[in-house]
Amino acid sequence: MFKTRDLPMNIEKDLSKYHVPNLDKALSLLELLAEYPRGLTKSEIVDKLGLTTNIVYRISATLQGRGYIYRDKDTKAFRLSDKMNAVGCKALDEYSLVNVAWPIMQDLRDETKETVMIGIRRDSRGVILEEAAGFHPVRFVIPVGENFVLHAGAPGKLLLAFAPEKEREQIMKQMEFTRYNERTITTKEGLREEMKAIRECGYSLDRAEILEGVRCAAAPIFNGQDEFVGTIWITSPTLRMSAGELVEVTKVVTKHANRISAELGFVGQH
Repeated sequence: MFKTRDLPMNIEKDLSKYHVPNLDKALSLLELLAEYPRGLTKSEIVDKLGLTTNIVYRISATLQGRGYIYRDKDTKAFRLSDKMNAVGCKALDEYSLVNVAWPIMQDLRDETKETVMIGIRRDSRGVILEEAAGFHPVRFVIPVGENFVLHAGAPGKLLLAFAPEKEREQIMKQMEFTRYNERTITTKEGLREEMKAIRECGYSLDRAEILEGVRCAAAPIFNGQDEFVGTIWITSPTLRMSAGELVEVTKVVTKHANRISAELGFVGQH
């Protein structure tokens, strides 16, 4: 992870050239409100930060518009919103998920010799958080951070299948249903049926729905609050994995997904 404390001192000094004063003031305002759970009025913020009323007004209006702070109707005090917690927890959750999953991803890679990936859903797309490259000379390597669609491919379909129903329907309303080949699901009805089957069996398969000659098997990951938090999957060329073998390998993928879930505190069964 890129952090300024990991940089040489001369590079850290160079960062001062890119200092954004108003952004710095906005962060100072957020940090100040974090110290006062009951909130502060505009005049109190002006006094404590030593800023002008106009600057505080502009910054607070921007932060309020973005949902990071809100103003109490009775006291007129500004307070931090739940969005600050949500942003922090989301970053922490992704970081924790990868840290917990990494050794288990390596175990799955060692057992199958295939590339193993882990990912989550961000809005209407999936995103790869980490991968353990396979051992075969010909293997799939996709950059960490790469986005992928949710209507095709094992991980995408699984991420959508385990999303809350309202979110699933909202995403499908905006979905383009790009057709990659004759195996790609291109209708809402077809995708709903596929997602129902995924939730019932507990895993998702990619039958070369996006790329010819590529198969995937994905399984869900849950945390200690019984919440679906992501998916782990393997990718293999059809030359190394037949349709029958793909079904069998889902047992292995699911086993390791369950290990990750257990490490995150999940005690149920899916």
